Amino acid sequence: VIEDISLRPTGRVRLQLKVLDSPSSVIGPDSRIRVTTKPLHPFQAGDRIEADARLFPLSLPAFHGRPDYARQHYFSGLSASGFITRLHRHDAGFENTLSMRLTNWRRSFARDLKGFMPPPLGGIAGALLVGVRDFIPPESYESFRKSGLAHLLAISGLHMGLFCFSVYGAMRFGFAFFSSASQRFPAHKLAAVAAWLAGGIYLCLSGFPVSAIRAYLMACIVIAAVLSDRRALTVRNLALVGGVMLFFTPSLVYSAGFQLSFLASFGIIYTLGLVRDMQIKNRPTRWAVFMILSSGMAAVITLPVIAYHFAHFTLWGVMANLVAIPLTAMVILPSGIVVLLAGLTGFMPALQVTAGIMALPLGWLVAFSDWMAGLPFAGSYLGPPPVFLLFFFAIAAVMLASLSGIWRVAGAGMAGLSAIVWAMMPLPDGVFLISNQQSVLVVRSDKGNLLTTGKLSDFWQSHSAIMLGQGAVKKADCPDGSYCILPLAPRQQISRRILAFARYRRALSHLCGAGYDYIISAEKPLYPCRDGQEIHHLDGHNNARYSIYFQNDKIFYSSNISAVEYKWHPVFNSGAQVR
Repeated sequence: VIEDISLRPTGRVRLQLKVLDSPSSVIGPDSRIRVTTKPLHPFQAGDRIEADARLFPLSLPAFHGRPDYARQHYFSGLSASGFITRLHRHDAGFENTLSMRLTNWRRSFARDLKGFMPPPLGGIAGALLVGVRDFIPPESYESFRKSGLAHLLAISGLHMGLFCFSVYGAMRFGFAFFSSASQRFPAHKLAAVAAWLAGGIYLCLSGFPVSAIRAYLMACIVIAAVLSDRRALTVRNLALVGGVMLFFTPSLVYSAGFQLSFLASFGIIYTLGLVRDMQIKNRPTRWAVFMILSSGMAAVITLPVIAYHFAHFTLWGVMANLVAIPLTAMVILPSGIVVLLAGLTGFMPALQVTAGIMALPLGWLVAFSDWMAGLPFAGSYLGPPPVFLLFFFAIAAVMLASLSGIWRVAGAGMAGLSAIVWAMMPLPDGVFLISNQQSVLVVRSDKGNLLTTGKLSDFWQSHSAIMLGQGAVKKADCPDGSYCILPLAPRQQISRRILAFARYRRALSHLCGAGYDYIISAEKPLYPCRDGQEIHHLDGHNNARYSIYFQNDKIFYSSNISAVEYKWHPVFNSGAQVR
């Protein structure tokens, strides 16, 4: 049974399925799998399909030190992924649960917006309002990423907070017209209850993303504080929300959305306290100071996590958010709420009119994002830090925000020392992997680009760029197809080094003694070089991928396969062949 649907950039459809019956002993009933297929049928959540599929275990980390998303998928109930080879049967509307109806409504609503707005505004509106990002063109998403505004395309605390407190403000404004009712009933508390209910409805419509759940729980605490006349936005309450979420779903701690959401909220709440202590009397000035400081604090505190997961940062991100967030908060999202209400009524003329109104400020946002993305150093590469440094950065942030005296100084020292260690961590000189059923070596060249010995998919191009640094991917010089010559980037005052990569064993007789600094063979050599030069061979089987470091005349490498066997990687670590 189809539980969720999304479109891939390649045009294929990705389905999340609940298995009803399977001939495999590994994939039992009620297992969850994720498969892709061609968009030949109008799939919807709740449909039942009968198909042949080729399934694979949850994938290993792309390279050593990269996030292990299989762990999170395993604890969320996902058992395998793959692709459909043959579809035998498609029964529409087999199940009709509330979650499936909401999934279908979200996708239908986003598709309607795509039709009522010019591209790419319809796809961006669908992401802003209901979290469906399937209809955003890749170039538009890349523009938002480079400009530092990609967080606006996910349902976050900004969206949830504005939605809840727009309802709160509207209710307070409405009570102002009825003075007798305002005197008899606590208008602010009734408005808070209405905002709480509206936020819950919006959470359901948005599909329960992690950032929206966190924001709604924070909104609940704020509303509870309003009802009890207490202060709401405190680090203690944020920690309470995080504890509740991790109690029910501990694997969220590995999620990039969870990490970024809570770190950004932590920085904003801390900045709110700083601005409050400044006692600035002028309200516009106080608001401007808060916007500048909170944007800067959120950018700094999330920088290590962004680098770890995405390996980039935007120099102009703070400036971009100072313009984009007020525009989104004051114009785009209020008009979006009207669009959302029109969509809930199902009256298409009203949805078309309101979507046209929302398209105007949304076009301003897209134009501004494109302009910021075109500035120098927008979307610059930043080498990912090791995992242990993320822990030290988090401890340092808590010490700086929560302690005083010598302990605050110690927190600053820990943050500075972690930054120094991060800056000194060397990047790999190359990576070795299997792509398109062939062994491929990718290295940083002496001209600053990435040289590859074979064709790479977009997926492996992006992961190779994360490991080695940004640069155009170019084909290496391969004279006769059996071997390739790759000039390496300089390291340790060595101006020029040449690597020879042998695709086939027969090329080794030509490469040995030819004066190359390093020789790597995709096939296991039968004999050593006569001059004693070492031939390095990396096993490309069993989904192993290597990060390679060249130092003097030695080659060091690290594999993505762990020596410890985990439940989410049983096949890979046992050495069994995947079929």
